[in-house]
Amino acid sequence: MKDDGFVLKPAKNITLREINEDLKGQSVRVIAKIFPITNNSWFIDDGNGKSTKLLINDEKIKLKKKLNFLAKKNSLIRVVGNVKFNDEGDFSLKVKYIQDLSELNLILYQKVIKIRIRLNSS
Repeated sequence: MKDDGFVLKPAKNITLREINEDLKGQSVRVIAKIFPITNNSWFIDDGNGKSTKLLINDEKIKLKKKLNFLAKKNSLIRVVGNVKFNDEGDFSLKVKYIQDLSELNLILYQKVIKIRIRLNSS
């Protein structure tokens, strides 16, 4: 995998859709696209054509573990802290962007950024 340098803006609340636009021109990549199928489940695309349906009602820990798995697999991000839900169905989580150097698994740069993912009614 090609190594990219990471340059992040200060941590703030942003929506998943805004990430690419907000950080445009910088080499930050979000490796998992997450969007709802129903009120009870999410569809996760790891960007490699593989996807997973994930139930979230009482499975907040599983959600965090799944995101961590996708991140570890791609060596780019790691979820830190708790996944927080509110009454509107929004949830937020903190992610550390990590850069790997081939098989040495060295952290070259990391910064915490908060990602807010909103349920969109379609």
